[in-house]
Amino acid sequence: ISFLYLKGKKKGSRGNLYLISGITNSGKTALFTRLKNGSFGPTVSSLRENVGKLKIEECDDDIVRHIVDYPGHQEVKEKLMSEYLPQSKCVIFMIDAVNFPSEVRDVANYLYSILLNKHVNDLEIPFLVACNKSDMITAQNPTSIREKLEKELNQLRDTRAAMVGVQGENQDDEEEVFLGYENEPFTFTQLPFEVEFVACSTKQPS
Repeated sequence: ISFLYLKGKKKGSRGNLYLISGITNSGKTALFTRLKNGSFGPTVSSLRENVGKLKIEECDDDIVRHIVDYPGHQEVKEKLMSEYLPQSKCVIFMIDAVNFPSEVRDVANYLYSILLNKHVNDLEIPFLVACNKSDMITAQNPTSIREKLEKELNQLRDTRAAMVGVQGENQDDEEEVFLGYENEPFTFTQLPFEVEFVACSTKQPS
């Protein structure tokens, strides 16, 4: 639950949503269910977001937090980009640490457009990349996932920069946002907002 205390650099200008994002079957709804009910429960993939104002059992306070679990399907991504990211206090980006080697390209593609979102950059919204299923022996560790994502994002940036439609999902992003530093291999430390990678398991107490 360390994401609940991510502050970022800019205070007061961001929204109040704790936004859970990621590709399909990464553990988003499992995390939402755990935060809501205090325990793990079965989930199903959906095209609709889960929204809740929750008191988190693991937190030693009575604060009610606005948490949104947003589906990872591409066909509903526009609402994520235009409606939920501008309202976010922080983003929890879920990754399946077991399946990551076979999903790295899909994860990078999905994350790429979020990192380029103008609202994310203007408001310097912090990210927690939660590497789910880290309790399993076949799981990739957060450091390895971070390094592989940096390499994949760098390749993706170079490929898109060579195309007519350069980087962003829309013209405004293309004109105003570049991923990382030009003429340097991409690393997450180049971004204007905090990005932290952590091991987690939605099934295990943490």
